[in-house]
Amino acid sequence: LIFPRRRHFASAWHTFKHTRHHGHSKLSQTLTLAIEMLAIATLLACMDAEVTLFLTGEATQLARREVADRLRAIEGGEPLRHFIGQAKSAGARLLMCRQPGVVIVAEALIDELDDISSGGELAQMILEYDRVLTL
Repeated sequence: LIFPRRRHFASAWHTFKHTRHHGHSKLSQTLTLAIEMLAIATLLACMDAEVTLFLTGEATQLARREVADRLRAIEGGEPLRHFIGQAKSAGARLLMCRQPGVVIVAEALIDELDDISSGGELAQMILEYDRVLTL
């Protein structure tokens, strides 16, 4: 999350990639952290803060319908998309970094995604805002 003076918050999710190589327990830990990040973003948005969640690197996979609808931190729990929807309902923005050379199929992305942005936009936010919290 990025905490600037103007009360704008952003989250850059970039360590999702580590789950692929460290097995199911690491995936559960990462999803739990992602859900906690979404809960913080939702809470801040409910407190009238401007909140932006920015998916980067392999975390951009979380914007894919099949991933967001399938992944759950615990068996029988809500899918990750449920928590993304809560953050969006509270007023958070969801951005995804455009990866060079990767073909993006818009129909495969979740409706909650506001925009596909460049890494330059993330860099601009990091430079302008006071605090950054990443996952």
